[in-house]
Amino acid sequence: MNKFTPAVGSALALALLLTGCAGSSAPKSSSDGSGSVTVTAISGGNAAWVKSAIPGFEKKYPNIKIVENTETNANLLANAAQLYASDAAPDLGFLQTNMSAYPLLLKEGLLQSMDDVWANTGMSKVVPDNVTNGPWKADGHYYGIVLDQVWAPNLFYNKSLFEKAGINVSDGYRPTEAEFLSWIPKLKAAGAQGMAIGGTDSPAKHITGALLQAWSTSSTPFSGYVDNVPTAGGSELYSQGPFLSALTTITKWNDSGVFAKGTSGMTQAQADSLFAAGSTGLLSDGFFVLPALEATKPDFKIGWMMYPVMSTDTKTTFLTYTGDGFVVPTKAKNPIGAKLFAEYLASVDGQTLIPAAGEVPIRTDLPKSALQALDPIVSDMLSKLDSLGTDPIWSPDQSVETLVTRGFGQLLIGQTTPQQLATTTQTAVAAAAKK
Repeated sequence: MNKFTPAVGSALALALLLTGCAGSSAPKSSSDGSGSVTVTAISGGNAAWVKSAIPGFEKKYPNIKIVENTETNANLLANAAQLYASDAAPDLGFLQTNMSAYPLLLKEGLLQSMDDVWANTGMSKVVPDNVTNGPWKADGHYYGIVLDQVWAPNLFYNKSLFEKAGINVSDGYRPTEAEFLSWIPKLKAAGAQGMAIGGTDSPAKHITGALLQAWSTSSTPFSGYVDNVPTAGGSELYSQGPFLSALTTITKWNDSGVFAKGTSGMTQAQADSLFAAGSTGLLSDGFFVLPALEATKPDFKIGWMMYPVMSTDTKTTFLTYTGDGFVVPTKAKNPIGAKLFAEYLASVDGQTLIPAAGEVPIRTDLPKSALQALDPIVSDMLSKLDSLGTDPIWSPDQSVETLVTRGFGQLLIGQTTPQQLATTTQTAVAAAAKK
């Protein structure tokens, strides 16, 4: 999994997309998918997994040759709209639903339906319930195949510091806010700061989303924010209620010393390093940071816990991002072969290869032996998904995401108030709904 970040601006992406559409014709394809299939993957775990799947697929389909091209996350974020709309489009390409390219490509009809892939793999029966009708489905059709899952944010803790501070918790613990806040002075007495988090990166958005979920109630459910932020444009969801409570909590936590010094200008990489050095008791980040943390060989064991409970009507859950996937552009030269490879990646055989690449498979019917390659902490988290619950991650419109990420730091240094940021966000949501 790659840390998901905003893509190129919508206006520029749309201009690139329309330029790529001009004067092109539908490609021809073999009737059985034979020939070559070009696949665009993302550097890191995604590309490693795709490469590991090629031998098994080519053994099953000897008449199809997979040609894998690796792109950096930054390059694809900037160029996905133009690339997938052009005659140079891959047959199968990595895409994230929160990239601005995804809705643009959908709007222009430049992604092929993948209903047949979902049907042939039985995916709707073996993925978490909130994925079946999740972001890859539009107008009753699937336009991408989801292949992994990510939970963000997660709270990790320094077991040695917690023991020194006299704080007794077990992995997977879900504290009350009062408990959580009581830990901060104890950690400081033990010579550490509270929580490390990147105040300038996507985790700033993630903490807002986690607190938004924590404050949601049956009368104002989290689903109203998750389904599609622009659809909330006509309501007052963001200028009051759980969203305002989430922003108020951020300010309260800051006043209570929860966040490490300098958080407003801190990158997530700096926050991770601060935690790895033993300077903070807590870290807010996605589980994908664990390999890097463990590579530093910290002199303490890492534990994990849930975000604190805020509302008595709601329990905090694993916020699950399922926006990593593969699409078949309408300009694909071998869409049949591309869909066959997508089916293989989504199959039990293909999904079994994901843990070795450091990612978590989306299928829920894999044998336990297939998960042995997962990091022990991730494996423990996966085992507790059902008991602790899941919700879709809050993934707002790009303009709203940028505003909230910047707003987190502004709240910490007093440049804005929770009410001001909530009102500004409501205006941005309403504007997004008119696009």
